[in-house]
Amino acid sequence: YIEIGRLYKKQYAYISATTYYQKGIEVDSSISSYHKELGDLYQEQKKYPEAAQSYQKAANLDPTPSSYADLAYALKSNGEYEAALEAFKKWFENLKDISKDESFIKISQDWMDLNDFVKNQKNNVS
Repeated sequence: YIEIGRLYKKQYAYISATTYYQKGIEVDSSISSYHKELGDLYQEQKKYPEAAQSYQKAANLDPTPSSYADLAYALKSNGEYEAALEAFKKWFENLKDISKDESFIKISQDWMDLNDFVKNQKNNVS
């Protein structure tokens, strides 16, 4: 099912791709990459709540730095800034070897920028 979903995604046939990804998950919901790919599909369509939900399932099944980074960006895109900060924190906590993570600098900067944004929002409310 997942391979067929990928083919549909490449053709921008998102409804069919979603159907096949979901069928793959129904067959075996314990494979984190299925949830990640569904999250990627939703993210591409700017369906951020659905993307975050799929990425959360992927992170629960396989708590890797990339799964938490995906989750953080989906939450941030959906305006869930506090939750995104928590996901960024989990991303950092799950890093094993910073020198091998090519995205470390970009993700760290995005995390700091979001943290500053949230602090400014809180200060403006006070």
